[in-house]
Parts: sequence; structure tokens; C-alpha cells
Amino acid sequence: MFNDPEWASKEEWDAYAWFGFALSEAQTVEMLLQVLATALHMDSLQGTERRDHWPRLYDSFGRLTLGTLLMSVRSHKKLQLSESLLQSLADVRDLRNRLVHGFFRPSDSPLSDVERLADTTRELQMAASLFRNSVPELERTVYTVLDQLRVTRAEVEAQISTRPAEIK
Repeated sequence: MFNDPEWASKEEWDAYAWFGFALSEAQTVEMLLQVLATALHMDSLQGTERRDHWPRLYDSFGRLTLGTLLMSVRSHKKLQLSESLLQSLADVRDLRNRLVHGFFRPSDSPLSDVERLADTTRELQMAASLFRNSVPELERTVYTVLDQLRVTRAEVEAQISTRPAEIK
């Protein structure tokens, strides 16, 4: 299973595609947490100092893992996250870590390659769904915090778009 990509079957490529899609959905959650952590730390800054510090704070939070970002956001006493969102984000963190750190490791599964590929694809589809389903409530939280700071979505998007690409 999961041969050299040059020789991969269509089913294996489907699993690779779902893996990439699932991780792109997880990255959306990670980026929202990065914006939220930045906004929460801006809350302690005053006036125009806030806008000047956004790029530095955003970049510093961009170097953190999803788990560390989640801990940073949870540490703010002013922010009350619902139990459902906290559980969803913990599930996202755990599943994302499993995908990134060992999903394609060899398995001792007695299932045939075809059955394992089908199971793998279903699992990746469910992961993508979990990641995507956690976004709406997290987005609402991010925009509420930004509104409280009188920072508009356009300002955030402009700041993010001017950041250099992390992958060179």
C-alpha cells in the first residue's frame, strides 16, 4: 500500500488527494487560531501601537504549532470559548497531529490493500469534515474579538496578504 508515487494506483492517489485536502482544512483552523491569538495579544496594546505590532505578533504566532496556538488562545481569561468549540479544537489538534506525524506508517492490518485504501480514504474524508465543521464557530469567535478591538476583516486580510510566503 502507498507505493512510490510513480507507481501509485488511482486509489492510492485518491488517498493522497484526500490527505492533502484534509490538511488544507486543518490549516484553515490553524490560521484562524493564529489570527485569534494575534488579536487577543493586541488587546493589551494601545491606539496606533496595535496596528504597528500586528505583523510582528502575527509572524511570531505563525511559528507556533496548532497545539501551542490553542493553549495560547485558551489562556486568555477574557475569552470564553464554548465547551463544544474547545472539544472540537482539541479533536482537530489530535487528529491533525496523527495525520502529520504518522498516518502513512505501515500497518499490521489484516485487510487487503483495496480494503485498507477504502478505509484510509473514508478516514481522511471524515478528518476533512471534522476540520471544516469546526471553522464556523471559530470564525464567529475571531470576528467577535476583532470587532471588540475595532479591527476590520479587511484590515486583517490586508496585513496577512502582505506577509511573505512561509514556504520558499
